[in-house]
Amino acid sequence: MPAEWKTNGNIAAKFTDSNGVIQIGSMNEANYVDYANYLNEFVTYLSDNGVKLDAISIQNEPDMEATYAGCIWTPAQMAKFIAKYGRTINCKIIAPESVGIENSFATAFLPENVSTKFDIFAGHQYGNLETGFSSLQAKGHDSWMTEYLINWNEDEKTTRDFNRAKDGFTFATKLNTALVSNINACIHYASKHYYEMMGDGTNGTTNGIMTKRGYILSHYAKYTTGATRIKNTWADDSGLLSGSSYLSVTGDSVIVMVINSSGNSYSLTTDLPFYTISGNCISTTETLSMFNSPIELSAETPRPKVNVVPLSVTTFIFKKTVNVQLHR
Repeated sequence: MPAEWKTNGNIAAKFTDSNGVIQIGSMNEANYVDYANYLNEFVTYLSDNGVKLDAISIQNEPDMEATYAGCIWTPAQMAKFIAKYGRTINCKIIAPESVGIENSFATAFLPENVSTKFDIFAGHQYGNLETGFSSLQAKGHDSWMTEYLINWNEDEKTTRDFNRAKDGFTFATKLNTALVSNINACIHYASKHYYEMMGDGTNGTTNGIMTKRGYILSHYAKYTTGATRIKNTWADDSGLLSGSSYLSVTGDSVIVMVINSSGNSYSLTTDLPFYTISGNCISTTETLSMFNSPIELSAETPRPKVNVVPLSVTTFIFKKTVNVQLHR
């Protein structure tokens, strides 16, 4: 929002004035209606130019004292804005897009006069991933993870050093953790850069070529979109494997995502709700990118055994072969 609508009179959420005093800026309540109109004007502008916006966010990271364009909102302040003006914006509303996925905002948005005035509860994965959003999901809201970025490895002690081996498994684990926590959607920060899904020709990437992070995201985007996550139990003696399981849209396949950050291979036994004799194994490793190979079993079984290769993100797809429901 324009600087004049903020308590610190500056475009940044935080700045140091000429007297050396740090000034934190939040919205003047008198300008709430102006800001609602401001957002709606952008929705209209896009629409008039052929772009139908799915949803608009009220504020990026309202709990971040950014030295760039930003504004601080407490959960109570944003809830008040939504309650008064959320439905004056002709678009679905995303909020709060905080640094973490925080209970404080979820609690503030729960009252009926707030929850009915916005659509998607969202946050980023830099802070805590708390579970209070489940109460909003019970009211029909989606919960999205709308930003997680790794653009350097801080523990390497080198400016903008980028370790792809670490990044791949850190990214895969964060993505998997969000889905296991019942997040409905995960959105990547951006598309093309050396630390994004597609390389730009810098820092060891090839311009226009998919990075390992892009392939890892593709495992989930291609094979779990629209699927229903299954609550499952991992019995991993090594403590090194992690993952999640999903029932396909058609109900005739189970998709098992497995992250193996170790240098060891493992024999994995899965426990399915149906018999299978075939499927597919899709693996991304240091040398392979979504390499697809068939799973061929010697006999139908509800407990197929498969091999998990070292340092890999793997999608196993098991196809149902007979109409038998197993109860455990």
